[in-house]
Amino acid sequence: MSLPHLHAGQPFELHQPQDKVSVALGQTLTLNCTTSGAAPTGAVRWLKGWYSGNKTIYDQRDEPPPRMMRAVAESNTDFTIHIRDFQPDDVGTYYCVKFRKSNLGGEEVFRHGSGTEVSVYGDDPKLWLCLPQSKVSVLAGQTLTLNCTTSGVGSPGAVRWLKGWDSGNKTIYDQRNEPQPQPRVMRAVVGSNTDFTIHIRDVQPEDMGTYYCVKFRKGILGVEEVFQRGSGTEVSVQGEWGSWTEPGTSSTPSLPSSPQCGSAR
Repeated sequence: MSLPHLHAGQPFELHQPQDKVSVALGQTLTLNCTTSGAAPTGAVRWLKGWYSGNKTIYDQRDEPPPRMMRAVAESNTDFTIHIRDFQPDDVGTYYCVKFRKSNLGGEEVFRHGSGTEVSVYGDDPKLWLCLPQSKVSVLAGQTLTLNCTTSGVGSPGAVRWLKGWDSGNKTIYDQRNEPQPQPRVMRAVVGSNTDFTIHIRDVQPEDMGTYYCVKFRKGILGVEEVFQRGSGTEVSVQGEWGSWTEPGTSSTPSLPSSPQCGSAR
């Protein structure tokens, strides 16, 4: 594709020198980007992600968001930015991008950096799921409590409770859906990002089974995949008829599992 004639002088270049950066939680992330040479009319922006899933986190034309500031305010060549109070949601790949006006009057990418991959310092990333209950017995009509807590830092993605595994599993709780569509299910600590303990009210025989607390993440192709899971809590239901347990136990799924609660690796 031929580029429009600018004017005599040094050709435009965009420099994004950092390939990878690790930042401790709560610290400041610095993303470097400078330009040189003659440039067409158009803004410089920082994008998190690429393709249809990208998000504009800084636009030269607008005031920076509250946690963000320019390293050199109002510079037309240094577009380095600082992001304060770094959090797990800030993990991702960032691109410094120069736009220009297109022939149709809109905007199009003129130049972009190769991307800076940002991770949490000391993170693989790792997350630990703690499910202390291997077996639970509950009376019919009572409330079942399923414990699950997390520690460490994991990739962005929801935590869910699944009943069963493999193709026959059923999602009974999804972190993304509040309130939950199942009226009998509620969080023990509403809004917590570390305690995913749930209560199931008015337990019935059909609630027997094995329950898994599962952390998901986005895979390479943008599709969700299992990142970490608990080893499962087997639930039996007791009533006047006696005790009901799940008929037959499926083999433990061969996926990344958490260590016992309180251990480290």
